[in-house]
Amino acid sequence: MANPSTQRAVVLEEFGKPVSIVNSRPIPEAISGSVVVKVFAAPLPRYIQSFYDGTIPAPTLTPPFVPNPGALGRVHKVGSGATKIKEGDLVYVSTAILGRDDPNTFIMTGHVKGPPGPNTDRLAEGDFRDGSFQQYQRAPLENAYPINERRIKELGIDPIKLVSISALSVSAGAVFEAGDIKISDTVVIGPSGGTAGSRALAVLMTGDVEADAAKIIAATPGGEGVDVYNDWSPGGAQGAPYLPAAEHALKRGGRIVLSGGAFGPVEVPYISVVFKKLKVEGSWMCNRQSMERIIRMIEDGRIDLGPESGVQVNRFQLDEVYDAIKHAEENTRWRNITVVAPNVYDG
Repeated sequence: MANPSTQRAVVLEEFGKPVSIVNSRPIPEAISGSVVVKVFAAPLPRYIQSFYDGTIPAPTLTPPFVPNPGALGRVHKVGSGATKIKEGDLVYVSTAILGRDDPNTFIMTGHVKGPPGPNTDRLAEGDFRDGSFQQYQRAPLENAYPINERRIKELGIDPIKLVSISALSVSAGAVFEAGDIKISDTVVIGPSGGTAGSRALAVLMTGDVEADAAKIIAATPGGEGVDVYNDWSPGGAQGAPYLPAAEHALKRGGRIVLSGGAFGPVEVPYISVVFKKLKVEGSWMCNRQSMERIIRMIEDGRIDLGPESGVQVNRFQLDEVYDAIKHAEENTRWRNITVVAPNVYDG
C-alpha cells in the first residue's frame, strides 16, 4: 500500500476562536535529524482550556499551528542521522524542544515557548513547532524514545496507557534531578490535589504558617521533619502559598523544588537558607536520562500500568477536541488521563 501524502489535523488559527479541522494537511517530511511519528494518543494537560482561550500566563507560540505537546505513536519515517531508532518502533515523543546549539533556548511543541528573544523566536517558527493533534507529527530525533512493545504486551499493559509517561516525566525532573530524592527521604508535595500529589498522605492547610508547619512535621516519620518540599503551585496562584509552612518543616540540608506554573514572587527567609543549609531549585520537565529511566521502570514492571494499576485513559477523536478539553479540565487527576487519538493503535 502506498504511503499517504495528506492527513487530518487540528489547526489553531487564533486564540479565543474555534479551532479548524483540516482534512488534507500535508504529512511532514522526515528531514535530517528528525522522525515522523504516526500519532496514536496525545495527552491533554488539565489547564488546557486556558491555553486555547489565550489566557495562560506564559508566552505561547504564534498561530497558526497544530496544538498540543506530547504523543505516543509509531515511527513512520526516519530522517538521516539516526543510528538506533527505526521505522515501526513504538515511541513516546517528549514535549520540550531544546536548541541543538543553545540548550538555553527551548519551546514546548504545539504549546508555549521559553524566555523571549530572537533565538527563542527562531526555534518557535522552526521545523518542530507543530504539536500532536495531527495524524503524523514531525519531531527531533532526540525527542523520540523507543519503547519495548513486546515487553509491554508481556506485562499485560494496554499500550495506550503509556501516555502516562507525560505526567511521569514532569515529576521525574523534580524527583530524580532537582530533588535528588533517596531511599527513606520524606517528601512533601503541595498543593497536592491534582496529578502530582493525589496519592500522598494529606495534610489540610489553614494558612496559619506555624500551625501548618507543625501538622506537616507531625505527619512525618518520627516527627523528624521533611527532606524535600516539591511545590506545584498552579498558574492561577500568586506565588507559592504553601511554601512558608513547608520551609519551616524542612530539616537541615533540606531541598525546595519549584515545579509549578505560578507567576509572581517567591520568598524564602534568607537566614533560614543559611542556617539550615537549604537548597532551592526550579524544575521544568526532565532530561534524557530521566526519561529513559521512566521507560525502563515501566518495562521492568516497577511502574505499574497494567490492568490492576487503576490507570484510566479517556479517548476522543480529532473532531471531538472540545469534548476532550472539557473532559480533561473536569477529570484529569492521578492516573486518569484524557487523550485525543488521531489514529487507532495498530499493534
